[in-house]
Amino acid sequence: MMIILIIAFMNRLAGSLTLLRMKNLNSCWLAIMRSSYSPYIDVERRKTAVVAGHFCVDILPAMDQVPTGEFFQLFTPGQLIETGTMQLATGGTASNTGISLTKLGIPTRIVAKVGDDAFGEIARGIVSTVVADENCQLIQSDDSGTSYTVIINPPGVDRIFLHHPGVNDTFTAEDI
Repeated sequence: MMIILIIAFMNRLAGSLTLLRMKNLNSCWLAIMRSSYSPYIDVERRKTAVVAGHFCVDILPAMDQVPTGEFFQLFTPGQLIETGTMQLATGGTASNTGISLTKLGIPTRIVAKVGDDAFGEIARGIVSTVVADENCQLIQSDDSGTSYTVIINPPGVDRIFLHHPGVNDTFTAEDI
């Protein structure tokens, strides 16, 4: 399902809109629009966007060394598959949308749940490079581990996801 989120500041006189940026946020498209003449925008009245929900650590091993034609034959029991370096990033709708809104200059607060484990610390570290600590409410839980996804993305083959939902399964409206 594709969700369209549009934040528009309309010129009260002309009502004309100019597309400022459009960014693909996994399953969500974000279009930021502004008027071509906008003296009526009250910057003091800007609202803060709150994004809450799924938050995980994405583990992305480089798959450049894996031969494309032989990819599916490699995944057999007992087989060692050599990969390149690994990247870590945060993922999930709360992380992806919250970080993107912040980068676009929109005041944003992220509310999500992480485990009391190494992945939880990694998630906090990654998101703190973009979102100020006071705008990121990562609730620490010892119910289960932090959610993570191993993304296998060899050239020429659609991605494969190995996912552990972790504490996201215990995230509820009461956490917000």
